[in-house]
Amino acid sequence: MTAKSVHRGIIVICAIICFSAGLSASPFDHFFQDKTLRIDYFHIGTASEDMVALDDMYIIDGWAGPRASKMSALNLGHYMLRLYDAASGKLIYDYTYSTLFNEWQTTDAGISGQTGAIHETIRMPLPKAPIRVELWKRDKSNAFTIKFHEQEIDPASYHIRKEAPANDIQVFDHMINGPAADKVDIAFLAEGYQHHEAGKFLQDVKRMTDALFAVSPFKDRRGDFNIRALFKPSQESGTDDPREGIYRNTILNSSFNTFDSQRYLMLFDNRSIQNMRDAAPSDVVCVLINHDRYGGGGIFNLYASTTVDNEWSEFVFVHEFGHSFAALGDEYYTSQVAYNDFFQEGVEPWERNVAANIEKGSIKWKSYLSRKIALPSDWKKAEYDQMRRNHATHIADLRNANTPAEEVAAAIAANQQEVVDFFRNHKLRDKVGAFEGAGYADTGLFRPSLNCLMFTRVAETFDPVCHDALVEVIDYWSSDGANSL
Repeated sequence: MTAKSVHRGIIVICAIICFSAGLSASPFDHFFQDKTLRIDYFHIGTASEDMVALDDMYIIDGWAGPRASKMSALNLGHYMLRLYDAASGKLIYDYTYSTLFNEWQTTDAGISGQTGAIHETIRMPLPKAPIRVELWKRDKSNAFTIKFHEQEIDPASYHIRKEAPANDIQVFDHMINGPAADKVDIAFLAEGYQHHEAGKFLQDVKRMTDALFAVSPFKDRRGDFNIRALFKPSQESGTDDPREGIYRNTILNSSFNTFDSQRYLMLFDNRSIQNMRDAAPSDVVCVLINHDRYGGGGIFNLYASTTVDNEWSEFVFVHEFGHSFAALGDEYYTSQVAYNDFFQEGVEPWERNVAANIEKGSIKWKSYLSRKIALPSDWKKAEYDQMRRNHATHIADLRNANTPAEEVAAAIAANQQEVVDFFRNHKLRDKVGAFEGAGYADTGLFRPSLNCLMFTRVAETFDPVCHDALVEVIDYWSSDGANSL
């Protein structure tokens, strides 16, 4: 072999090595470090206007999320964060979410012009170089439009805190199936458990985990999840119950009666939640509240909360997880809520499982429709509503007559069985159509199926539309998404 041939061979080998190295470096690795940038801010305003005010920024070791850049492709949430590389102007990451603030805007207080201020947090992978941040919000037609922009962040800034997370939080690995970046990482946070109740908290985590993975699609995708339990003791057990004059000193300051809705059990101490969350990798946060009254809540990419010792706690957890994990809308319409026109009349909801437009050629779940099903689908709604009214009247009469508690409980169980039989024997029980009554509205909004875990407590499964929406989010969090930038 001549010297020239040897030289040419070396060049070819070097080219192959360089090409291979280029393939191994993902776009994510080009722009981001394996760390988390946590941005805390205050969301301030009324129903008609709002602003954000930066509170603090932190760098946390490790990034639990996927290497995917565009959660916006799922078209979920009320808000969207967009990150641009400051030097090139390239969009390198986006993330969608909802907030307690956008719920507050629909309450009587917000509508009356009262100014509210709620603490919020956004987490993102830590960029290697300066970025430009934009915050987008849905307008009245539910299209994302830019709200706040031109905020530049330099990851090298000394204004960003680099302190270690609190070391007084115990982290228990309940179920670990692989690296955080490749799995859906759920962090269960303990609220209202005293020091001696750590064992009870771990048992409650197990019960809720078992309830979640007893239903599809979670039971089919168990291997895509990691579960961790984060424990910090409270001074007192339980939670606040303002209507009863009960206040408990707890680590996360949860309370019934959120937005003056008795069973809405949420947490406004966002800083404490985030500080606890920093102790372990997490994509999804669930707060277990040590109480026996029915209650909870869930907001997309914020958290799901539930009490743990009510007979319906497992159902509440799975239902609220549907809200917080995949932004599924409520399909019920009979319960009182604190919102005014949460789903605006004449506007198509962005939630996958609630629709206003039911034209057969354009309804959002048209690919799921059962053959020859009528739209709207006649599900004997008037009969169902009358049955529920009769139940309520019957139980009220019994209680007003001071009927023994065991007789009242038996009557409630009989009423519930009648509801179960209604759905079980219904000719449309396994069909997908357009069933009127959803999104807190008696008329004008529709759900995909007769029954679903987002509709009633006697449902056993998610309907097909909800099921596939959950699958898409599982795929997002459990995929590295290396080529999506």
